[in-house]
Amino acid sequence: MSTATAPEEESPATSVTPKQRQALALLAEGASDSEVGRELGVNRHTVGAWRRDQAFAGELEEQARARADELAATLKAGREDIVGLIPQVVGVLQEALRATTAVVDGTGQVHDIPHWNGRLGAIRLLLQISGMLVPAPEEKDTRPVTIVIPPETADRVDEVLRKRGLTPAR
Repeated sequence: MSTATAPEEESPATSVTPKQRQALALLAEGASDSEVGRELGVNRHTVGAWRRDQAFAGELEEQARARADELAATLKAGREDIVGLIPQVVGVLQEALRATTAVVDGTGQVHDIPHWNGRLGAIRLLLQISGMLVPAPEEKDTRPVTIVIPPETADRVDEVLRKRGLTPAR
């Protein structure tokens, strides 16, 4: 008795040309058909035709899924770094909320008065972070807010930014 086997399907990866493989990498990074066409020296309509090809579309979906997983892992790692900074950030905001300015009155007495600009800035920042305050597009608040951050906290924030490939703005 003979057993029939289904013919093996060709793997999508084997039917994709080297140029299409380059296109896949660019598309998975978010490039448009026009950008891919310019980069590879083909017409954007050619890239569109590749997208309609079943093998190419399957490979693109696989690469896009892998890229999404990679980005999710990066975001999760970034979130863990940020969560680690929360106690320090809260401390800085608490200091800003308690900030005072020493003022000498006419009699020579020194009085600590609330530093309202710093306090209001800290409150505004807390509300924005929590999503409770979203400035309307036409009324963007561009006033500078000064919040004093301890050097060790600033250094830790800079370190996290550098790990992410960003340049600290100090």
